[in-house]
Amino acid sequence: MTLLTRQNLFLAIAGLTVLRLATLAASPLDLFPDEAQYWDWSRELAWGYFSKPPLVGWVIHASTAVCGDGPACIRASSPLLHALGALFVYLAARRFFNEETGLWSGLVYLTLPGIFFSSGFVSTDVPLLTMLAGALWALARYREDAGWGNAALLGLFFGIAFLAKYAALFALGGLILWALLTREGRGVFLRLPTVAAAGSFLAVIANNILWNRENGFITVSHTADNANWGAELLNPGKALEFFGAQFGVFGPILLISLFALTVRAIRRRDVPGVVVLFLAMSVPVVLGITGQALVSRAHANWAASAYVAATPAVVWFLLEGGRRKWLAGSVILHSVVGLGLYVFTLGANSWSLIPGVDPFHRVVAWQQTADTVKRVIATQGPFDVLLSDDRRLTAALVYELRDYEGRDGPPLRMWHRDGPPPNHYAIDRPYVPQAGERVLFVNRFGFPDGIATQFAEAEKIAEAAIPIRPWRDRTLHFSILEDPNAP
Repeated sequence: MTLLTRQNLFLAIAGLTVLRLATLAASPLDLFPDEAQYWDWSRELAWGYFSKPPLVGWVIHASTAVCGDGPACIRASSPLLHALGALFVYLAARRFFNEETGLWSGLVYLTLPGIFFSSGFVSTDVPLLTMLAGALWALARYREDAGWGNAALLGLFFGIAFLAKYAALFALGGLILWALLTREGRGVFLRLPTVAAAGSFLAVIANNILWNRENGFITVSHTADNANWGAELLNPGKALEFFGAQFGVFGPILLISLFALTVRAIRRRDVPGVVVLFLAMSVPVVLGITGQALVSRAHANWAASAYVAATPAVVWFLLEGGRRKWLAGSVILHSVVGLGLYVFTLGANSWSLIPGVDPFHRVVAWQQTADTVKRVIATQGPFDVLLSDDRRLTAALVYELRDYEGRDGPPLRMWHRDGPPPNHYAIDRPYVPQAGERVLFVNRFGFPDGIATQFAEAEKIAEAAIPIRPWRDRTLHFSILEDPNAP
């Protein structure tokens, strides 16, 4: 009798989700500045934001409406969405292959290292992966029954994935590649109801496209700037670093199996057409982002969308080869590492890890940072404006000072004088000089000579080191700026 049954899979999904939510509730971690910025977006719903499509803001708006603005509540959507994603992967693989492949696919996906890690934070990747998993399920339905409803459902999921992150286009590119490579792919998409899929996709994304047009395609421009193609070409070290990180995102057994399956598909061409589909939606993404890292840079999560489709492909490959123990070993290994990560998370303020490998130093001591700012305001104030030119510091302070700014303390503004706005806060919180103002300037990078010249008087008054780790401080530099020049 096999231990892996539908009931046990659902219990595993429910149990891990509860554990992940409990870990969030007990976690001492502050919001990462990007998370704080997403929370700030959620306070004013829109069809787009400076650097990302709108779904992450909508999701946080929904979760905070239920349980408030604490870090655990802001992040609560991630474990819930990953649970839904695992269910979609199970349902999709079950339809594409069989019940056993579906069960293993759902379990493997639920326990991927990247899923364990991203369950502890709120990010654009989480809803993206969940909606791509839903799109796989909808595609499986459309493959079996080319009805107008299934076609519209497919477009709907891809559209919502696009609203989560523009990396959804990678998966759409994989579908096109599948149609070019296989007769089955062409047979699926050269059907009249595919028009409904395209129509529902366009209907979902239309308002975001209009928002971008009205705002000078600012999100698209930021995404292109993020690629940093103007940097020095050929960085083999960064390419190796990115590719090596994928073993930590997808897992060593699974990633090696993915490329072994790819070699088999190329050499022998004896894999089912649906496996070619999954390879087309995953392998080019990993290789393409590795190429991006080679010519510029890439973060480990940039290829995350590949692993939704890669999971059922690798599960089929290992089951077809009689390697169930490899799958079980992978699930056990990932679970042990993931649970160990949660233990470290709960003790994040107590660990003293080696510099350079500490995963927590960017998500601790932001409350202490805000308290330091408040103390300086209390001892040196009053001030008309709290000013910064640091996007991450501003995002963290917007969150940590949410009950203080404008009531007990001055409004927080972003310095930006020339050129296109470099970040969300240069648009949302621009500093507009007013004669006679007394401004407290704070940043992490020293006395602001270029900014100081824009004021009649400028004086550096303090430097504060907020302990993050025994080997690292977060240093704040404070200056008083008085009577700004006209812009």
